[in-house]
Amino acid sequence: MRALVSVTSTVVWVLSAEGRVEEEQPGLQGFTGLSFEEVRGDGWTRALHPDDYARVLDEWAGFLRLQAPAEIHYRMRRHDGEYRHMRARAVPMFDEHCRLREWVGANEDMTAYEQGTDELRDREARLMQFADSLPHIAWELDPSGAAVWVNRRLQEYSGCETSSVLGWKWADLFHEDDRESYISGLRRAVEQGQAFRLEARVRRADGEYRWFQLANAPQSTKHGGIYRWFGTATDIDDSYQATEKIHRFLATLAHELRNPLAPISNGIQILRMPQSGEQAKESALATIERQTAHMVRLLDDLMDLNRVRSDRVVLRRAPTPLSTVINTALETSRPAIEKGQHPLRVNLPARALSLHADATRLTQVLSNVLNNAAKFSPDQTPIDVIVTEQPGFACVEVIDRGIGMLPEMLQRAFDMFAQADTSVERSYGGLGIGLNVARRLVEMHGGTIEAASDGPGRGSRITIRLPLSTSEAGDEPVSTEGEADLSSRRRVMVVDDNEDAARIVSMLVESLGHVVRAASTGADALNLAEHFRPEVAILDIGMPGMSGYELARRCRQTVWGRHARLVALTGWGQEADRQKSFEAGFDHHLVKPAGSAALRKILLEPVGEGGRTPRTP
Repeated sequence: MRALVSVTSTVVWVLSAEGRVEEEQPGLQGFTGLSFEEVRGDGWTRALHPDDYARVLDEWAGFLRLQAPAEIHYRMRRHDGEYRHMRARAVPMFDEHCRLREWVGANEDMTAYEQGTDELRDREARLMQFADSLPHIAWELDPSGAAVWVNRRLQEYSGCETSSVLGWKWADLFHEDDRESYISGLRRAVEQGQAFRLEARVRRADGEYRWFQLANAPQSTKHGGIYRWFGTATDIDDSYQATEKIHRFLATLAHELRNPLAPISNGIQILRMPQSGEQAKESALATIERQTAHMVRLLDDLMDLNRVRSDRVVLRRAPTPLSTVINTALETSRPAIEKGQHPLRVNLPARALSLHADATRLTQVLSNVLNNAAKFSPDQTPIDVIVTEQPGFACVEVIDRGIGMLPEMLQRAFDMFAQADTSVERSYGGLGIGLNVARRLVEMHGGTIEAASDGPGRGSRITIRLPLSTSEAGDEPVSTEGEADLSSRRRVMVVDDNEDAARIVSMLVESLGHVVRAASTGADALNLAEHFRPEVAILDIGMPGMSGYELARRCRQTVWGRHARLVALTGWGQEADRQKSFEAGFDHHLVKPAGSAALRKILLEPVGEGGRTPRTP
């Protein structure tokens, strides 16, 4: 053995029974660069790292007492001054009388391994730090699917200590209706070795359940076996609730549009029946007209919502008496108020209040509030409108004795699609967007709108505050427009690829006393116009082949079209659509369905001799 030790370059050493160096140690001396005199006795310990010195001596002393095989890890200084990680293993050697004779040992340089282990530890620490900083919940599962680690986010969200959610215990955080789906789904994924996704509700520290999207992915060994699972949970509650709101809104929209379609369809059948009397026909026509107007209001609400939410509403401000807004709104809401036989009490201040506002938009706001008051109140209960003056503001209160609102509903009364009760037996109709539009319009005027209620069944109060004008409002111009003198009939061309739409508009224009010709394509319209020479052309926009925009541009290039009035009649009603129409050469932009009043007004306007008529939105 001593001969082997003397010729090998391996760090092999032999110590006495007392653990001291008593002979030359070529391997140890060569590694440390120390002479025999320097390593003799306990001198070899001078090569130990200062931070390891006391621990190594203490451990070595224990092995000497036990006379048992030893393994000690420490850092030892190499001859070049670098400390290397060493694993020292020593075996006690006994003589024939079982007395300890000496220790034979070897040092293995573990520096590369330790450095790799340190890097792994550092990497793992960084990963854990990163995982704890995530806004998502994250966890690690063992091959069976039991949790062995969770990040700090789960503890913060659930308020639970780590020990209480390890194993399968964290499944207790799931909503009882979702728990079994998660457990069975995860177990199935473990059996099949496949990734697993699920949407479920997870309990928060305050007891509220929120929707999360959970994902578990297996981590496999190079031999294909799964040695762990990683999972994350992302809070999707806000987007989930928003999606649910949209779904409920679409269902409500379908319901609200379907409701008027039924009486319209039935009314048409009555009109077709030969045995229907004049009174029945008149009633059917009135019903069709009423329900059509209701559908138009629904579509107008949708258009307003889109304009307001995309900041495309332009206020046309002017000096406006507040009394004018209130009177117009009352007139607009009168059918709803009279339908419920609600006594209406209006209290105005003695001094006239003036606003610098868009009267049309404020009328829309107030009539919406009045309609809600009538809709959500029992028949024959009073509605109060109280106007007061506050420093710099006009205050308008609408008070009803209706169904009222819970405190939580008050907080979201002006949210989009908000309704106090969506059950069938409590359905009052409507899309739940009116107050949202109203709030945005009021805020655009620099005002506020608030809701208050003493609770269910105790009515509601909507309070609108609007800044007063700094100057007095003048009298509003009074319209002197009368009925047209239809003896001077106009030549009107109607162009629409929808033959039913073209026929109805033509009939409507003819009923106003004008001469009408219709075409279904842009090319037919240009050919027709060459000999008909229309003074007014009513054009659809979305036509195949040649759009209404292109047709308008071509009309303006003709002799007759230079002075003709071009009217766009389309289902597109955004501000950008109107602007596009005017750029194409249209004078007016009407949104379908256009009533006879709008067409009559346009047809009564004089056609300019020297150029186009001024365009209007």
